[in-house]
Amino acid sequence: IATFPVPFQHGNAAPWRARALGDTDTNAPEHWKWGNSAHEADAVMLIYAGDPESLTALVASRTGELRESAHTITYEIEFEPLPEKNTPIREPFGFVDGISNLSIRGVGRWMLEKDRKQLVEPGEIILGYPDNSGYMPVSPTVAASDDLENILPARSPDPARLLQEPPPERPDFSTPQPTGQRDLGFNGTFLVVRQLEQDTDGFNAFLNETAKALGKDPHVPFSQLIPTKNWKTPIQDWIAAKIVGRWKDGTSLVRHPHRPGTVRQEHEKPDNEFLFGVEDPTGLRCPFGAHIRRSNPRESFAPGSQLQLAITNRHRIHRIGRPYKPQKGLSKPGLVFMCLNADIERQFEFVQQTWVLGRSFHGLENEVDPIIANKSAPHTFTIPTANGPLRLKGMKDFVKVRGGGYFFLPGKRAIQFLAH
Repeated sequence: IATFPVPFQHGNAAPWRARALGDTDTNAPEHWKWGNSAHEADAVMLIYAGDPESLTALVASRTGELRESAHTITYEIEFEPLPEKNTPIREPFGFVDGISNLSIRGVGRWMLEKDRKQLVEPGEIILGYPDNSGYMPVSPTVAASDDLENILPARSPDPARLLQEPPPERPDFSTPQPTGQRDLGFNGTFLVVRQLEQDTDGFNAFLNETAKALGKDPHVPFSQLIPTKNWKTPIQDWIAAKIVGRWKDGTSLVRHPHRPGTVRQEHEKPDNEFLFGVEDPTGLRCPFGAHIRRSNPRESFAPGSQLQLAITNRHRIHRIGRPYKPQKGLSKPGLVFMCLNADIERQFEFVQQTWVLGRSFHGLENEVDPIIANKSAPHTFTIPTANGPLRLKGMKDFVKVRGGGYFFLPGKRAIQFLAH
């Protein structure tokens, strides 16, 4: 255990890590349904099936095996079924989810030009491979004397030497010296899970109240927000899009500043190839504090800089969200946030602490992420406009943390080693 990264050893419910992540007040671990000291979670099991009947049978089988092995099930949550093929997943606030994900070199359609801005090296996500800087991520190890069947590969070289010496070809399953260390983490990664409860009624009420309060405010481009037969309540949609950084159909504000892309063109798909700095340096389209600009600022801090884009990509995570309906004593719907990263501290925790909770992010004054940050008190959100800044006041906590944890996702050889 001592060879695992420190954040994994501590866990995200440790008081000092929870404070850094903004998990305080009503978001504090003592209020969680699972993942805290009162409801510990040593492992998480994700169960999927092709139809409801198969899922029910599989859940019954797996939970039976767990109980037979003397494990206790701390908490269960049922995801919403996936929509039909080619139909996007929408989170409870109504926005298309999962658009801005990274591309991993050598995996899937990574060679497509449109994905080049999001391209990262395998080592950013998977242990045992060089990351964007040429280093090997820190990986847990076991003594060679514990791996008598020689299942695990030898530990990779000291990462500090990799910039001077090329890494050895992997995988290397040659028998190391008896005193050497074996790489338990090879082909594994770290999984961050957070259960986020979403106050849909509160969010919609805020949009309606704010739209009413704005009246004919000159900061709002009413002349460009003309309702069409396919697009109703434009002011509420405009406010929501400014908060998130995208329209509900997934099209970006950067490329579609005044109305959703699907209003302009029926078959318009969510876009993700834009650059904040080059295409929207003043934030007139996508506000500096919008959720998607905070969680992935791209080259926003240095417009057009490939170096800045590379620096941002050092903090990317491979994310997925699965929505759920109210259940098990929860009166509100929510989203189970999950992400993979090779370095929890440099990736997930950095994004959460520095960008999401950064009160001076991009020159803003005492503002945090308008969607997922714990505000503890009504907050302000600034929308830059051609007529000066428009400040939305009374931003509340629309999202609350209901559970979470850091988990090690082992590679196949680690599974074989543990089973052996």
